[in-house]
Amino acid sequence: MNKIVEKAKKPLLCVFLILYVAYIILAVVYFSSNYWLEIISSDLFKEMQAANDMLLYTGIIGICAFAVFAIVGSISRKNYYLSNLIFNTAAAVVSIVVSFVVIIQQVEMLPKYNEVLPALISWTEDMEGGTVTPSANVMYIAIVLSILAIVAAVLFIGVTVVKFIDTKKKYSEKHNVKEVLN
Repeated sequence: MNKIVEKAKKPLLCVFLILYVAYIILAVVYFSSNYWLEIISSDLFKEMQAANDMLLYTGIIGICAFAVFAIVGSISRKNYYLSNLIFNTAAAVVSIVVSFVVIIQQVEMLPKYNEVLPALISWTEDMEGGTVTPSANVMYIAIVLSILAIVAAVLFIGVTVVKFIDTKKKYSEKHNVKEVLN
């Protein structure tokens, strides 16, 4: 089991980092794909900008969580100690919470956005000559990204717990062997 966990640890952390960098990229795309909305529905536009800020903050929090993983040695360390367990679990839980907030925001805004979408499409066709078609795809991408981030964080908590238990078992066996020899 330890070999599987050890081999899964680095790729899982890389996926974790990539997901949160994708949040930041999505925040930029989210803003740029919805700036027309202010003309059709300024209230929804403001709500979407708050969601956009949350996407950006989620990406930053995820990258900070990755930095915590690096600082406490979760990337390279073969043995996990209590500090690894505490910091890794805390960082992953924070990532899970902010990802849930993103999902809730997106799901709450989807019906409102779909309500004004025909007017928004009509307006952009008139103004842009039909070159840009607004859609809710960015919201769906945010939801999928959040689900993947939650799965990655939960898996990383599992890896951390298994590594901690393994290290604890290894040291207790080593300690018991010393007691028998004395």
